[in-house]
Amino acid sequence: MVRFPGGTGVAACLRPVLASVGPVLADIGDSYHLGETALGVLGALPLLVWAAFSPFAPGVGRRWGLERSILLALLVLAGGMAIRSWAGAGGLWLGTAVAAAALAVGNVLLPAVVKRDFPRNLALVTGAYSAVIGISAALASGLSVPFAQLLGGWRNGLAAWMLLPIVVALLWVLRMRRSLAAVRPTAVSSTSRHGLRLLRSSMAWQVTVFFGLQSATFYTLITWLPAIEDSYGYSAATSGLHLFLYQFFGVLCGLAVTALMRARQDQRLAAVLVSLPVAIAMTGLMAFPGAAILWVVVASCGAVAALTVSLGLIVLRTTSSEEASALSGMTQSIGYLLAAIGPIGAGLLAQAADDWQPVLTAMVVVSLVQTVLSLWAGRTAPSG
Repeated sequence: MVRFPGGTGVAACLRPVLASVGPVLADIGDSYHLGETALGVLGALPLLVWAAFSPFAPGVGRRWGLERSILLALLVLAGGMAIRSWAGAGGLWLGTAVAAAALAVGNVLLPAVVKRDFPRNLALVTGAYSAVIGISAALASGLSVPFAQLLGGWRNGLAAWMLLPIVVALLWVLRMRRSLAAVRPTAVSSTSRHGLRLLRSSMAWQVTVFFGLQSATFYTLITWLPAIEDSYGYSAATSGLHLFLYQFFGVLCGLAVTALMRARQDQRLAAVLVSLPVAIAMTGLMAFPGAAILWVVVASCGAVAALTVSLGLIVLRTTSSEEASALSGMTQSIGYLLAAIGPIGAGLLAQAADDWQPVLTAMVVVSLVQTVLSLWAGRTAPSG
């Protein structure tokens, strides 16, 4: 798994900084007097930063080398998490942005490492590191409230997660020392030309929009599920547990989808199977809110497992690590810009309507659009 344990650890660092926020979002709002709209912007800020920084990540990887770039990202991530927790109201926004910028580098470059080091096992390794991402996010969601209670508040509870990138950075240094060639900057290649070509590729745009839609539903639920469930009478601790289950069962579904993707070159079936569940789950939650735990699990088989398909499409639809890096940068830049509409739009819509039903209805529509798009994005096609 991306030269275990370093690569596995990097994957584990990519989501806790975000997944840990949702269960304590109300506490953050109370501390700084933030309403739904402001909290929606806070939830979407990492996505906006990813959209801004992702196009530059391949260049960072070319200049400094993949390994050095990821090491720097891990250290900056830890610093951003510290600022977010302990530097006051301004630090909340600044630290979130700094941490997100670091994550943008990891998000884009890790698929390139997979493409470079595991060209014959792309679906398997992509599924494995997607599972690690999901498990770490599940733990962050489930432990967020207990950490806050144990450590004296949400600030220390969120800051505790900075230990993870620090430890992983040490493991990453050991990995680099074992492979001197790995720390040399990659020769400047045709990555920029790959990027220009991908902008003219219908396949690249289909994968990018698919990535954006699945990310919109995923991060809307990560940000707002506790508030949605609060409107139905669920406690913060219960919602935190549901977020854990949302991530955990998504990992299991993602592993099942990985097996399907390995067995078929055409990925349309896999893409459809991870697109429809969100529509089913949001419809069920509106009709039978007392069964929220069931609908959370159903949603996880879509919104969470869809990440496995999205990352798989990036590596399976490209022919080299440079092209994978370019497509990864494109999907995560444009895709996350599209995804940011989710948490922000949900906050605005809920505040305007004073109800979460319109938000759930909107997510049904997005899920159905994603399902239709998956029929194109999942096709076996050349990248040109």
